[in-house]
Amino acid sequence: MKPFTAIKMSLIGVLALFAFSVLPWEPAVAMGNPIAVTVDGQTVALDQPAIMSQGRVMVPLRGIFERLGAQVNYDAAQRSITASRGTTLISLLMNSNQAQVNGVSRTMDSPPIMIGSRVLVPLRFVSEALGADVQWQAYNNTVNILSQTGGVDLPYAPVPVQQQQPYQQPYQSNAPFQLNLTGPPAASALPQLFDVTGTTQPNATVRISVISDMPRHGFLGMSSPTSVDVLNTTTQADINGNYTFHVNTNNLASGAHLIVTLSASNTSGGSSNELRTEYSRQ
Repeated sequence: MKPFTAIKMSLIGVLALFAFSVLPWEPAVAMGNPIAVTVDGQTVALDQPAIMSQGRVMVPLRGIFERLGAQVNYDAAQRSITASRGTTLISLLMNSNQAQVNGVSRTMDSPPIMIGSRVLVPLRFVSEALGADVQWQAYNNTVNILSQTGGVDLPYAPVPVQQQQPYQQPYQSNAPFQLNLTGPPAASALPQLFDVTGTTQPNATVRISVISDMPRHGFLGMSSPTSVDVLNTTTQADINGNYTFHVNTNNLASGAHLIVTLSASNTSGGSSNELRTEYSRQ
């Protein structure tokens, strides 16, 4: 090889190396794969491929951010960029690391640049400033953007929301509910026939147990207490929760001691607290 030719080739190699070393961006390729960008799981087709600048993914101004519901604008005379979404306004300047987010100064790792006729901006900074979430998958060179995170109010509803119809069946709950006794008053001396009334949850099943402590003469004439079941049954409260039991104590002697116990339950398994009241027989 002639000395001049060798020098010329060496010079070309140095210039090429210098050009690549000072070039502000390089195609974003790892293992031969260009960077892909998805928004909410949908791949976005870009007329200008994403590139890597100073370690940051740069994307065309409109291609991504309009998909996020943002309004974007480039002022060529001022070399300024604005992007707005909901109540968030971002202002950028070409080749400047300084940005304004709702009037607050922020510093970016990589400034906006121009490739051909396309303005490219740092994807992560702008996306997160607009309230989106950004995830980088290094193994396949993919950037995933989730647009609905960050709590930004959108100026429109991307997906119409169908109003939910009211639930037609009664509310079901396993929690205890109220059970009340409205009559007769506790410790009353009751006639042979009387009613036990009260309120509870509508349509609940109410159970009553009425027993009496009766003396019984046992061995050597000594008396001992025993229990007599007077009533043990259930009824269903009406739609207002009212219930009534008819009690007949004609088999009890005057002055007998009565213990009335009430409980209630509904179809979902919810139960009331037990009510216990004592009376005497007239």
